[in-house]
Amino acid sequence: MAHIKADLVLETSTTTGVGDLTLAGAVTGYQAFSEVCANGDTAWVAIRHTTLAEWEICLGTWATGGTLTRTTVIRSSNSDLAVTFSAGTKDVFITPIADKTLVIDADGTVTIPTPFKLGAVTVNATGTEMNYLSGVSSSLQTQINAKAPSISPSFTTPSLGVATATTINKVTLTTPATASTITATDGTTTTLSGGTHSGTNTGDQTNITGNAATVTTNANLTGPITSVGNATSIASQTGTGTKFVVDTSPTLVTPIIGVATATSINKVVFTAPATSATIVATDGTTTTLSGGTHSGTNTGDQTNISGNAATVTTNANLTGPITSVGNATSVASQTGTGSKFVMDTSPTLVTPLLGTPTSGTLTGCTGLPLTTGVTGILPVANGGTNNAFFTISGPATSAKTYTVPNATCTLLTTNASVTVAQGGTGRATGTTAYCLVATGTTATGAQQSLANGATTEILVGGGASALPVWTTATGSGAPVRATSPTLVTPALGVATATTINKVTLTAPATGSTLTVANGKTLTASNTLTLTATDGSTLAVGTGGTLGTAAYTASSDYLAVGGTAANSSQLLGGTWAIPGTIGSTTHNTGKFTTLEATGLITATGGQIKFPATQSASSDVNTLDDYEEGTWTPIDSSGASLSFTTAIGTYTKIGRNVTVHGTVAYPSTASGAGALIGGLPFTLNATYYGIGSCYTTGATVLTAVAIISSTMIAPFSAASAAQRTNAQMSLTSLIFTLSYEV
Repeated sequence: MAHIKADLVLETSTTTGVGDLTLAGAVTGYQAFSEVCANGDTAWVAIRHTTLAEWEICLGTWATGGTLTRTTVIRSSNSDLAVTFSAGTKDVFITPIADKTLVIDADGTVTIPTPFKLGAVTVNATGTEMNYLSGVSSSLQTQINAKAPSISPSFTTPSLGVATATTINKVTLTTPATASTITATDGTTTTLSGGTHSGTNTGDQTNITGNAATVTTNANLTGPITSVGNATSIASQTGTGTKFVVDTSPTLVTPIIGVATATSINKVVFTAPATSATIVATDGTTTTLSGGTHSGTNTGDQTNISGNAATVTTNANLTGPITSVGNATSVASQTGTGSKFVMDTSPTLVTPLLGTPTSGTLTGCTGLPLTTGVTGILPVANGGTNNAFFTISGPATSAKTYTVPNATCTLLTTNASVTVAQGGTGRATGTTAYCLVATGTTATGAQQSLANGATTEILVGGGASALPVWTTATGSGAPVRATSPTLVTPALGVATATTINKVTLTAPATGSTLTVANGKTLTASNTLTLTATDGSTLAVGTGGTLGTAAYTASSDYLAVGGTAANSSQLLGGTWAIPGTIGSTTHNTGKFTTLEATGLITATGGQIKFPATQSASSDVNTLDDYEEGTWTPIDSSGASLSFTTAIGTYTKIGRNVTVHGTVAYPSTASGAGALIGGLPFTLNATYYGIGSCYTTGATVLTAVAIISSTMIAPFSAASAAQRTNAQMSLTSLIFTLSYEV
């Protein structure tokens, strides 16, 4: 594919991110990439965000369909790495770049990088080599030969032919009588330092010929060592490793020692037994011996100790049966569980089974079974009664409690009636549904009977020494007392100066009626006074009187002092409306449309718009108004903290006017300065332009960026966006307007 160089090639793109760009077509007056490129062609390309400080110079590869791949990035605003482009329009154009352009300096010098290509040939020649071409008038080889120096030339792999008495790098090669050959094995070095030598390596020797007595070396020797032609020969070796062993204090690695007598290993002397012996160490264990004769399997807790038990002293925890095999005494078995053995003085036993002791004192013991462990009569001193005759026959179903008075008394012994003197009634039984009254008309207090009453009657006291009397009651529910009773839907009759639930009803001179229709509520939050004649009524119906004017009404209009021309008018006189004319239909007291042919004056009041704009397509309709404050923030990506950041705004319809003051901190950031935080997002078509004052030396213009909530300061002279570093330690006071 070809590398394209072309003029006036410029398209735009709105692609975001770090990937391929989708080109949107040529800008007016310029060529499109498709007019100069074929599929797969490359070109040096510049990509520049039109409103942000984002740019990139790269080798671009164009593909059919208008896709540009950013193949190799040369320079960029992202430290020469691929830029992750933000939303917005980017200009994409073919351009020469500084690193890939030959420039004639002021002195006429052209600097050509190496290697470079002439057509399809890559040239790696240096400046000196290129000078050989100066004055070439015949074949290039002839000219080069003519220019070759004759004294001390440097040759690269020359063919020298046959030379006599030749010195090479201060080494004289003397001509032999017939012929000799010096052969150096590839990758080896041969060093000679006097005398006669024959060998194949100056490093580790693989063969040394001649009399071995003349060889002195401290080299590491590997393989069998022989002394060919001498009296002594080391015929063979055994084992592996990298070191030969000398006979005094050698260090051996896992040697097979064979059979040795009186051998000492690491200061431990092994004395040869009469016949043989074996020491076996179990894998992973350690055996420690410290004098005496030992046989055991573990230096920790012993599982078996053999020998005379009398010689064993231990405070170890012993578990399992303890035996003394081979001695006079044996502990044959144990019973019970736990982790401790018991000594015979003051042992502590846990739930032992004692059997039947022959003697002992149970002082401090608990849980003594009185039913089986104690017999006879307990004396008073031991908590008993010393009396065997006290029996109470209890109920058959469940336990009952009997309370005996704290006094001497006589208990009844039969089912006879309890007399009055005994606190009873003198009767053994009572008649069903009758009341027993203790006091009566006789001095002896004879019993009187009370007859049954009807379900609509209540008892009313009959006076001294008389039964109460059944009296017909009115109403239903619970009985009522005189003080603060709660009545449910009572019929009060005629009352004077009566208070009901804190509402005082004052009695009129003759009579009055207050009627509330069923299911309705009468609410008064102020004083409601209806005066004048009976004809002055307030009736919300189809007609009546309101003040002094007659009115007519239907389901959707109210006409006062006249007739309704249609259902959307409120007619007659002058109206003072202290409330709200809202957004519902007028028959609820609000209006969807309020029309006036004259002046509407809000004396001492306001016109309120909803918090969320209700947009109107009518060009003559004001559909929003809002005032407020906003806080400018750094949106350049440098995470700056303004030392001053204040702002106010006013929104009327789609137009927003903002005022702001920001003070930049000290910064060296090269990112384009961006002030974010505008209260409303700009439209996608028109930028916002405003004036500003700055404490810096450059005159600036504030530009609100489309489809964003950001402002960028631009130089008024160069139209270049200012960087954070250029705004360092300066203040900016601005006012601008924009559309949402």
